[in-house]
Amino acid sequence: MRVNEYYPNREIDTRKQEFNKWVLSVGNGTVVAKAKHGEDEPSWIQIPEEFIIKSSGNPIEQIVDDTYLDFIERQNDDDYLTERAILTPRNDDVEEINAYMFKKLAGQSVTYNSADEICKASTETLDQQQLYPTEF
Repeated sequence: MRVNEYYPNREIDTRKQEFNKWVLSVGNGTVVAKAKHGEDEPSWIQIPEEFIIKSSGNPIEQIVDDTYLDFIERQNDDDYLTERAILTPRNDDVEEINAYMFKKLAGQSVTYNSADEICKASTETLDQQQLYPTEF
């Protein structure tokens, strides 16, 4: 993952550069970790205040609004959407974020169903199950 360090006018965004450096230092293990009371090993790091998104109401709304500034106007702009991502370690957070974003999309929603087995062919053959990989 890379964070774009430039503003749209191609000037360098020093805040994003600092964030990149901090993320790299976390990944490299050079950020000082602290142990909580009762823990043997330090495994907690302090996130700098300038990287925390402040929320007075719905945190999902605040994160989405800070990440996708002009989402309503630019929801059909593929480049705009692929330049941004919200990362979270928990699936229930992902589901909440997706539900919030889908509500903001223009147009009617469509649900596509899937199947978990192969359709029976008109002629059953002995090797029919071998025609498709197990993942299918």
